[in-house]
Amino acid sequence: MPLVGGFIGADGKSYGLQTDNKVEIAETMKDVSTSDHLFVIADKDPDSKSDGARGTTSIIGGKVMHISSSDYRNDNWFSNNFNSNNTRSGIHEFGHAAGLKHESATGFGNLMTQGSHETNVTSSQRLEMVEKRKQINLLPNSNNGNPYPYLHNFNNKTGKMEIGTIKQVGLIYNR
Repeated sequence: MPLVGGFIGADGKSYGLQTDNKVEIAETMKDVSTSDHLFVIADKDPDSKSDGARGTTSIIGGKVMHISSSDYRNDNWFSNNFNSNNTRSGIHEFGHAAGLKHESATGFGNLMTQGSHETNVTSSQRLEMVEKRKQINLLPNSNNGNPYPYLHNFNNKTGKMEIGTIKQVGLIYNR
């Protein structure tokens, strides 16, 4: 894939932002290097009492994103009613991997707004990604030969980091 990038101006300085993407399908974790970022296609947990998340990221700045397989089928309400077939969930989760939180969402149709189907990113969000460049690529991408299943989230109410799993949000993956 070609390089994608641009410049962001802030406080009298110019910052370059560039991405170099190479997307490949890994048949097993043996095909994955420790530096790789993973988009893991996950199924809804049949034992879950919740509707299940449509996407998760291991941690803000993390390397593993789980995306619900139901968003990529052409036989569900969402994909039948939105022309993006909800590839937006993957883009939204990539925003988290690049350091963005839901709280960064401003303006109409922002990518980081939960439940939206838009993909707008503001210049302040692009600047935030540049400023957080040393806080990305956190945590491993695997655990005991499987994609990293843990979710790390800071709870603003308790002031503590909480750790859960993708199963707790209604997702599982099959080997």
